[in-house]
Amino acid sequence: MYDIDVLIQLAEGQDMLAVRDRLEELDEHFVNAGLKFFFVQHPDSQFCREELLRGCADIVLIETLAAGALGLPTVAGPTYKVPFYDIPILHPTILILTKLKRWSTTHPSTRPQTITKTRIDKNDITFMLTYLFSHSLHIEFTKYAGKSREELVRMVKGFYDKLVEGGEDGTVRTLKGVMYNEDWEMMVGLPVEAEESLVPPIN
Repeated sequence: MYDIDVLIQLAEGQDMLAVRDRLEELDEHFVNAGLKFFFVQHPDSQFCREELLRGCADIVLIETLAAGALGLPTVAGPTYKVPFYDIPILHPTILILTKLKRWSTTHPSTRPQTITKTRIDKNDITFMLTYLFSHSLHIEFTKYAGKSREELVRMVKGFYDKLVEGGEDGTVRTLKGVMYNEDWEMMVGLPVEAEESLVPPIN
């Protein structure tokens, strides 16, 4: 199964569940199943929702995320149109910060499932760093709506510290290459913060 995150800027008073219900009404490819939302490439009207999801291999889990929730940008932009597909995505210079935001929240966890997600997030971040570097792009801290530049730079500092701790010099160089000099200097000048443990206390 594939999955995709969709950032949606809701109008005032608009409800995400209502948006999902409306999409399901308008297009049979969309399927609501409890708290989850799916896209089915080849829907078959003779099956109920549960049977349809069980019987199809080509389904996509859609994470519908409201702009401003969970530390995400309060504005779904700026965007970038993917060549050949004409699909707007959050611009890579901003998108990488959303991944770093989740990584910064989950990486201290010792739960096996969270550790797996954190590892996947790190791989995604490394890939995006390489993409930005190869396209001569820089992380745009000031264009991430809803968070200050200082907050975001401090967040990236946590990732940088982990790279240094792990001896990942190549990735450190790539990170430096995709940050403006003033952002880099601000980041390396910050102190190393003590990591908050998520291990439950033993009574």
